[in-house]
Amino acid sequence: VSSGADVPGDTDLSEARRVLARQFPNGVPPVLDPFCGGGSTLIEAQRLGLPAYGSDLNPVPVLISRTIASIVPAMAGRQGIAEAVSDGLFSLGTGHPLQGLVDDVTFYAKEIEQRALERLGSAYSWPAGETPIAWLWARTAACPSPACGATTPLLTSNWISKKGGDLAWYDIRAESGSIQLKVVSGQTGGGPASSLKIGDGVFSCANCGSTLDGPYLRGEGKAGRLGLRMTAVVTMRGKRRVYREPLAEEMDAIASISSRVESDDVPINTEGQSIRVGLYGMETWSSLMNPRQELTLATFADLVAGVYDRILADGGDHEWATAVTSLLGLAVGKMAQFSSSMAIWRVQPQAKAEAALSTHNLPMTWDFPEVNVFGGSVGDWLGMVKTMLRALPYAALG
Repeated sequence: VSSGADVPGDTDLSEARRVLARQFPNGVPPVLDPFCGGGSTLIEAQRLGLPAYGSDLNPVPVLISRTIASIVPAMAGRQGIAEAVSDGLFSLGTGHPLQGLVDDVTFYAKEIEQRALERLGSAYSWPAGETPIAWLWARTAACPSPACGATTPLLTSNWISKKGGDLAWYDIRAESGSIQLKVVSGQTGGGPASSLKIGDGVFSCANCGSTLDGPYLRGEGKAGRLGLRMTAVVTMRGKRRVYREPLAEEMDAIASISSRVESDDVPINTEGQSIRVGLYGMETWSSLMNPRQELTLATFADLVAGVYDRILADGGDHEWATAVTSLLGLAVGKMAQFSSSMAIWRVQPQAKAEAALSTHNLPMTWDFPEVNVFGGSVGDWLGMVKTMLRALPYAALG
């Protein structure tokens, strides 16, 4: 058996089942997993023919485990009801018992993308001939010095990309008390000036050099005076990646968003261990997103919720509608990991966005990427659906 997450071969599984049958002649024991997480223990127990039961305090892993260990296996061998998608996101191969499910998830995922783009069209704007990968943002704060008051972008690094031969960085300049950010890109050498970050949660004013320390920034956050500034755009022009400054139309698109969504008032347990955002006045989940991220996630969640009835109308039954909708719902959850101010922009070796919540905490973040969910790159909707579909071959189908 090869190492890693590969599915064991039939010969190995048969031998393992024979060993268990000899060891437990009166019936194999059940497997109980009270912290089931992603359901891997349940799936491996199922492969061995063991009854498996899981639970978790967190409803997200419960949904993940129930989907991969219970809902998906029951769909094996069934044919899809939707029109086949010629450019499918992912294929399990001709004749695979779950290919029908993959085909329908792909069909409805692409339909959701189109409908989401129609709903959100005015919120997304970029020039013809290019497709943004991500918009980069930084929190801002006014200088505490009465003689200054300039609004400083709280950038933790002046680097945008450290990829060899394609370096990019911010050139920060103060002009008449206004802080200008110029994007320098396509460089083969050199680098930016020292970062404005001078300590953990401590910055210097880009205009006068005064210190914006932790107590001051926490007070500004609780008073609702920390702002957000779009600092750069990472975009594709053909096959070439470009780093540039934001355009007025891109900033206007964000400014035009004013509608509230259901996540606005959902509280964060700011008393929880390693939950740092509450120290800066961020006490609801919506405060972790910019307006477009919040609206986009709400739109996709709403469209996925409508898929259940759509499948029934298209001739599917309750079980099929539940399976497709559950998988698409998990893809929204994956997309949410990239769609908040908790996401990270890594500058090397290849500059890209990385998902939030890689650890069990909510740290204060000062700058972050807003991925383009229609961009065909890291963190976009169809990419998250594909990532989710890649888990299906590991389901235990009997």
